Amino acid sequence: RRVMPSISRARIVNFYYNDGTRFIPDEIIDFCDSEGNTLDSLLDLENGGGKTVLVQLLLQPVIPRAKVQTRRIGDYFRKSSDCAYILLDGYCYNFKSEFK
Repeated sequence: RRVMPSISRARIVNFYYNDGTRFIPDEIIDFCDSEGNTLDSLLDLENGGGKTVLVQLLLQPVIPRAKVQTRRIGDYFRKSSDCAYILLDGYCYNFKSEFK
C-alpha cells in the first residue's frame, strides 16, 4: 500500500526550451496503468533528450522556482511574455490514518 502522494498524469502546454529550438505544444504524460493505478516510472531518453527539463518542469507546481543542477526555471524563458503551463494530476493519501 502506498503512503506517499503520487502523480498520475502531467500536462505541459506551450513550453519552449533549448533556446527556443525545442517546443512542447501540448503533451500529456500518463503515469498510470490501464486500470488507473499510478506506476513507478522511469524517464528513458537519449542524452540531450530533455530528462532534466522534464524533471524540473514536474517540480515547479510542488516546489516553485526549484533549481535543478545550475539552471533555474526562469532560464528557459527568453522574454517575460512567454507563458507555459505545467499541470499535475495526482493522489494524496491520508497520512494520519496510516501513522497512528
